Amino acid sequence: MDESTDVAGLVILMVILLHPYLDSFHEDLLLCKPLSSTSTGTEIFKLLDEFFLENSILWDNCVDVCTDGAKAMTGKMSGAIAKIKGKAKGCSSVHCILHQHALAMKKMPPFKKETVKIINSLKSRPKNNRLFKILCDDMESLHTSLLLHPEIRWLSRGKGLIRLFELRNEVGIFLRDNDFALGEKLCDERKAVTVFDATNEVEGFKKKLKYWVDYIKNGSLDCFPLTKGSGEELESDIPVDILREFEVHLLRLIDDFNSYFPKRLHENLTENVWVVEPYSISKTPSPLTSQE
Repeated sequence: MDESTDVAGLVILMVILLHPYLDSFHEDLLLCKPLSSTSTGTEIFKLLDEFFLENSILWDNCVDVCTDGAKAMTGKMSGAIAKIKGKAKGCSSVHCILHQHALAMKKMPPFKKETVKIINSLKSRPKNNRLFKILCDDMESLHTSLLLHPEIRWLSRGKGLIRLFELRNEVGIFLRDNDFALGEKLCDERKAVTVFDATNEVEGFKKKLKYWVDYIKNGSLDCFPLTKGSGEELESDIPVDILREFEVHLLRLIDDFNSYFPKRLHENLTENVWVVEPYSISKTPSPLTSQE
């Protein structure tokens, strides 16, 4: 079950029921009703309890409840689940796995900030939105507008980026005519980059991080001119505990990079470096012909 506010500002409670039917399980919409006052756990349970009473449904038939983990649902004392468990003995509760996926993904950037700026510049400004629609109509495009990126709505996640990619030519034309700076950045993002190029950038940055850590350990801020400059302006050295925080931050960043880009990926690319350096093949005879 989930409660959410619609476009008209009305709070709606929706309950979907999974139940045994014949030789299988069926999923049906049990109820979809507005919450007249507040969306607290007490109000949610009250609406459910009244519905069960009106339709002669026994609470003992409720064996598990799945929610989005909101406080109104999961509160120990006044949460809707706590009140349901008071009525339905032996009932358990779980946190929706799709919602957990969404929460985990929320911590990762959905796409680059420049992409967000491009979408917002066209979608959130009525004039730009109208002009962009006219452009898409003239070009007989598949779509006539971009989509905003939602943080939690799992079914809509990523659709904004897909739509931007589908309309990349139209967006490029519009931005070059109306917002040159963003247009140039969009064109830069589309330049061909091989996996070897990207890996070299990542490996180079990982080495740079280790280099920075060594300098921090020695108490030097030569790699961080802005921080060093602020210390000189204050005519005092950066405290040791602050330097330690810098070091910890960099070490965590190294760990994050190593988890996303493990060493084995780099080794696999090294084995196939002949793709970009054909004369590096050392096998004799070569598996490739001279023409190849």
